[in-house]
Amino acid sequence: MKFIGKMASYLTLAVMGLLVSITLSAPMAQAQDGPSAEAIAAAEAAYVDPAVLLKAKAAAAAQSAIDDGEDPAAAAADAIAATYEPFINGDFILTTTLFLVAGFLVFWMAAGFAMLEAGLVRSKNVTM
Repeated sequence: MKFIGKMASYLTLAVMGLLVSITLSAPMAQAQDGPSAEAIAAAEAAYVDPAVLLKAKAAAAAQSAIDDGEDPAAAAADAIAATYEPFINGDFILTTTLFLVAGFLVFWMAAGFAMLEAGLVRSKNVTM
């Protein structure tokens, strides 16, 4: 019974904390009307289309190949292939998978620490 009373008190504290955070964040959410027209205009002015950047990279590689007396089409194709290489050889997939696995580990470590703080982990159950 002592354990159930302790867990009930922890659960009550968690619910109260959640209610306080929701209460405090509600006025802030209502006060935000979104970005101003000036901020939107600045973002639109700073935006550069990725296709334009890729074309510029290919054009620079082709011009460099023309200056060196090489095939400009092959140089432009190599520049474009080098841009997409991380996606083609799987680096992006491996990085994303590692990020997700690390996130799961952190999640379960936090759950384990919560169990430790709640008293579900006892030193008498640990062999040394």
